[in-house]
Amino acid sequence: MARTLVIRLSALGDVAIALPVLYSVANRYPGDMFIFLTKRPFDTLLEGKPENITLFPVNMEGKNKNIFGLIRLIKEVNKLKINQVADLHDVLRTAFMDWIFRMMGKKVAVINKERKKRKALTRRKNKRFLPLKTSLQRYQAVFEALGYDASVQFTSLFPEKTKKSETWIGIAPFARHFGKIYPLEKMEEVVRRLSEKPLIRLFIFGGKQDRAQLE
Repeated sequence: MARTLVIRLSALGDVAIALPVLYSVANRYPGDMFIFLTKRPFDTLLEGKPENITLFPVNMEGKNKNIFGLIRLIKEVNKLKINQVADLHDVLRTAFMDWIFRMMGKKVAVINKERKKRKALTRRKNKRFLPLKTSLQRYQAVFEALGYDASVQFTSLFPEKTKKSETWIGIAPFARHFGKIYPLEKMEEVVRRLSEKPLIRLFIFGGKQDRAQLE
């Protein structure tokens, strides 16, 4: 029985995208255990999770902030007797953790963000207009590298009894990095068009600093 540490610390949207893959793999391999390491309060997203998924929420701005905090975190996680790691994040913090786990003899698979291809697509001149993999496909590749069938069989986080006759759509117009924000006048048009459709309920998400623009 494998015990797999799955790491996706942030952000909200990326954690949400990872869940269909994680749930599908966990349901397909009920004999394995999956420890999902993420930031608080993103752990609250895991509604109706399979029984073989254990949450490990952390405060990366508190006791786990610096390198000593990361070492402390690695020791705490290692007590759960993990034998492999699925790094769905690949940032400096997780790269350090991956290195330590490899030194411990753990099998580690890391997401390939294809950063060079992204830069080639978004640079000002001589862009390379080639399709990139979606985040979901990149997450699948990590689990496949660990030997799992990561094909997605997922419909909703919520049980059937909570489903409504209307379609619920969540829109988060803002991002931490300005370059990731879709132009607000265009987003306003998206919201307007969706709101005109029948049986559609829209949920607009943002932080306290976004309240005025959201209204």
